[in-house]
Amino acid sequence: MRKRTALTLTAISCAFLLNGCLLDVTQTSVPQSVVLNREFSMYFDAKISSSVAPGGLGILLQIPESMQFQRAYLASSHRFVRLRRNAELQAIARHEPGAYILAFADSTKWDGLERDSVRLIVTFLPRTSGRFLFKWLFGEFKTIGSGAQWKTLLPDSVYSFAKVNDTLNTNYQAYVDVTPEEESGTLCLAFEGQRQYVRFPLGKNPVISSDSSYTVECWLRTTEPDAVVLSTRRDDFNSYYPFELFIDEYGDARISTADGSGVRTTPTGKFVCDGRWHHVAISHTAERRALTLIVDSRAVDSIEVPVRGLQSHTGGKDAEPEELVLSARGTYFKFFQGEVDELRIWNVSHTEDETAFYQNAVLSGYEDNLHSLYNFETVENGTIPNMTTAHSRGGRAFNSPVLVNSSAPLLAEVLPFAVYLDEEEKIVLAWESFDDHTVDHYEIERRTERGKYSVFEKAYPDSGGSSHGTYTFNDSFREDNVYYYRLRRVNKDGSIYYSEVFPIGEERFHNFVLEDNTPDPFVSTTEISYTLSESTSVELSVYNIMGLQIATLVDERQKKGTYTVTFDGTEEAEGLYFYKLETKTGSQTKKMYLSK
Repeated sequence: MRKRTALTLTAISCAFLLNGCLLDVTQTSVPQSVVLNREFSMYFDAKISSSVAPGGLGILLQIPESMQFQRAYLASSHRFVRLRRNAELQAIARHEPGAYILAFADSTKWDGLERDSVRLIVTFLPRTSGRFLFKWLFGEFKTIGSGAQWKTLLPDSVYSFAKVNDTLNTNYQAYVDVTPEEESGTLCLAFEGQRQYVRFPLGKNPVISSDSSYTVECWLRTTEPDAVVLSTRRDDFNSYYPFELFIDEYGDARISTADGSGVRTTPTGKFVCDGRWHHVAISHTAERRALTLIVDSRAVDSIEVPVRGLQSHTGGKDAEPEELVLSARGTYFKFFQGEVDELRIWNVSHTEDETAFYQNAVLSGYEDNLHSLYNFETVENGTIPNMTTAHSRGGRAFNSPVLVNSSAPLLAEVLPFAVYLDEEEKIVLAWESFDDHTVDHYEIERRTERGKYSVFEKAYPDSGGSSHGTYTFNDSFREDNVYYYRLRRVNKDGSIYYSEVFPIGEERFHNFVLEDNTPDPFVSTTEISYTLSESTSVELSVYNIMGLQIATLVDERQKKGTYTVTFDGTEEAEGLYFYKLETKTGSQTKKMYLSK
């Protein structure tokens, strides 16, 4: 189940004029959930103009002490620079206990520029688990001699971060939850940005061509903008190439193509440099000659694919590419820095729904229309094997990218697993298997709200070789704690499967209240009510005793308020069921009983 862990705040109308310099802050994006000891980034968008006198965009940030500042970039249509911290502005503001001030204002001069869009990307490294509050102030500055003139966008020129609170305006603060990383049990390929790349051969009749439909997809995680992820481009001229997936200076994933006379690029992109895992797909439909960028199962933008065969800069006919390069362009520059997992090439064009269906699944290599599968589980003498049966040519790694443990949200199989409180307020953990002959052992893993998973119980299949097995364990319920449980199955061939995660207890920091269903028990239908304290994306689902999802009652963005939905169990069997409400702040599961 996909987690919605990015908060986008559209700023209020906060524009003012200072010596001919106009600043309008348009959007702020802060990830709500990040991983301990993993870099993450936030960004601030603004529009700025300076038609009379020089000015600059300034921002003050109050940062929790446990967050180590890494770097900051400023991107605009006419420059891309790494920013320095401004000591003069840092001395102006007053921070609260347990925090420090960051200020960026230099290197951003806008003399005589009519209008431009700018993005400030700031990267941090969290060193402590917990929930932390970030605050910021926008403003403009003007250098006067050796000093600086500064004015915030807030009333009365606020300089003390103690005054930045919910009463003032929530557009100037956001909470970030830091939790330990949950590894998926698989491996991924890590690039350090130092001339590391992989070449995948496409052959003389490549599936990636302007005349055929195809889809190329992978998972990626990065905090570095201005890099190439996947490319069929062989030079820096306008020679024909089917596609290139790159991250621009703004940190947005985009795609481009060329016909021999010019390069075409999607006008818009999607920010992927926040340090979270993103699924990115390039889908080409030959009939419509359309190339579509899909990020996290949502179409971002499309461009028309040019006709192949125009004259190239060399004067000859352009041919289809013979290789796909990961982490660089064919001329080997703009190297990617980050991690990549589960690279796939399909010989059909996938829609948003089809992309969503496959993106979280670990594939076997036997799927229909799957041309190539690189899961990065092994690298032998620099060769990355292709896991499909029909196309055995592997990729060749250069300059030693390394295999590391992956936390990409890939599930080889969602194991049936039930977790609930019984009549005696004991936690019941149960599952059933019909292929125990392939299993080495099971592990029930448990963690607290801020802790790492550890093995709570271990179970082994019947030594008699039976394929069927039922398992039940108990744990003590503690009202003042929240525990998260998942089932891990280790097979005899070394592969690992996971169940979904089930929380028991009242999760903190929720932006909702989930009520008990009424009536309960119920004969055919029952009502489920919940209250939202803010506008948010909501998903309300129903599961059976084995943990299989049988209904989705709500899956949309809803405004603040109270809602009631009806679950119809007429077609379901008598027994215990669970309903789970999930928003951007977490989830809560409750039980109900269908009686017939």
